[in-house]
Amino acid sequence: MVKKTSLRRRAQPKNTNVYQRSKFDGRSLNLNTKTRSARSATHYSRQYKPDQHSKSELNKSTQKLSFSKVFSGFLAFTIAILLLYASSLSTDVIVLRHSESYNFQDVQKYQQQAGQVVKSNLLNRSKLLFSIRRFNQEMRNNYPEITKIQTTVPLVSRRLIVTIQTPPPLLRIKQNSNQQLYVSSNGLVIDGKKIDSSDELPPELDIQSDQLFKPKDKILNDNEVRILTLINQQINSKNIANLPPDFQISTVKLDLLSSRLEVRFKGVKYRAIFSGYGEAINQVGALKSILQKIYQSSPEGRVAEPKEYIDLRVYEKIFVK
Repeated sequence: MVKKTSLRRRAQPKNTNVYQRSKFDGRSLNLNTKTRSARSATHYSRQYKPDQHSKSELNKSTQKLSFSKVFSGFLAFTIAILLLYASSLSTDVIVLRHSESYNFQDVQKYQQQAGQVVKSNLLNRSKLLFSIRRFNQEMRNNYPEITKIQTTVPLVSRRLIVTIQTPPPLLRIKQNSNQQLYVSSNGLVIDGKKIDSSDELPPELDIQSDQLFKPKDKILNDNEVRILTLINQQINSKNIANLPPDFQISTVKLDLLSSRLEVRFKGVKYRAIFSGYGEAINQVGALKSILQKIYQSSPEGRVAEPKEYIDLRVYEKIFVK
């Protein structure tokens, strides 16, 4: 009889020593891993830790960078100051007088006034903001004898260059006052103190008005000034032959309301009548035409010399009496 053998395996006894060794080996493994990591970190920190030489070089480069920034800022500030100075204008203005100008007063007076105009407005101190038109107008307002003014803003220099033209006075005003006044070639009243008494006096202006005028007043309009200027040009240019030797304007009578001009000449009895509203070149051209016929050398076509007046106020018509 066969004896049955039990298929159940007997439980093997626990090997506590193996388990403890494995557990101990795990701790050892963990301990070894931590130790190696710590050593690696120490080695890494020692390997990449900058030395004292690298620190000094870093400090030097930082100082160089800071110095470079400060120097660049200072250089930019200096350049800005220089540009601002170069673009500013000095109050010391150069004033030149045109060669054909009348010497109303010393050039230094105009220079002082020009400097005051530049100084009076902060915008005038800058080349970029300076207004030539405003400057010229202020100079004319202060000195009515200035008929033309040219102002140049220099590119390099800081001094303005101003060229003025002050023609001789056109007329001398006759009025009941102790103050002697003159009329400039732009129709403005000028103080007689600026006129040299030794110079030849200009023609006298007789104004048909009780109004008293003062310097800088506008007494003649532009067309009236042009009429008188053209008459002087025709006489002085010798375009009219055989005129009397002293044929010049002696007096001018002005009616302010009607703008009627009566011009008398030296050496003759008649007067020429003009309208301040009519075209100047047409009226003076008609005067030239009739004078040529009066003083022509040939008796053929000659016109008798008027006894009273030559009226030129109507376009393309001449009335003689």
